[in-house]
Amino acid sequence: MNDNINILIQKYFRAETTLEEEKELKFYFSSQEVSKEHSHLLPLFHLTTQMEKSTKVSPKKIKTLKWKPLVAASVTLLFIAGLAFWPKNEPPNPTIDWSLYEPQNEQEALLAAKEAFLLLSNKWNQSQNHLESNIKKVEKLHTIIK
Repeated sequence: MNDNINILIQKYFRAETTLEEEKELKFYFSSQEVSKEHSHLLPLFHLTTQMEKSTKVSPKKIKTLKWKPLVAASVTLLFIAGLAFWPKNEPPNPTIDWSLYEPQNEQEALLAAKEAFLLLSNKWNQSQNHLESNIKKVEKLHTIIK
C-alpha cells in the first residue's frame, strides 16, 4: 500500500494522476492511516480539499448569476443613451451687438486708437526689459562656464 501511495504522490506532483488516483490520494490523506513519511504532505491535501469545497458553486447559483450582468449592462446602456439624447436646457448663445463698441465720431476713434497703441507700447517695453534681463543672465552664465 505504501509503495502504491508513493507512486501516486510522485505522479501527483508531476501532474500525471487521473481523477480516480487523486480521489485515492485524498481518501488516504483524510484517513487516520497516514504514515509518518507522508505526514508532511497532510496540510497540502487538507488545503486542496478545503479549496474544492469552497469553490464549488451550486447549479442554482450559476443560473442566477448569468442574467445579473446582462441586466446591469442593459440598465447602464439605457442610462447612457438617455443622457446622450436627453434634450439640453441650455440658453441660446446671445448675439453680440457690435455697434455698441464702434466709435460714434472721429475723436472717439482717435482716443481708442491711442489707447490701443499705448497698450501695445507698454507690452513691447515690458517684453524688451524682460528680454534684456534674460540676456544678461545668459551672458553671466556664459562667463561662469568659461
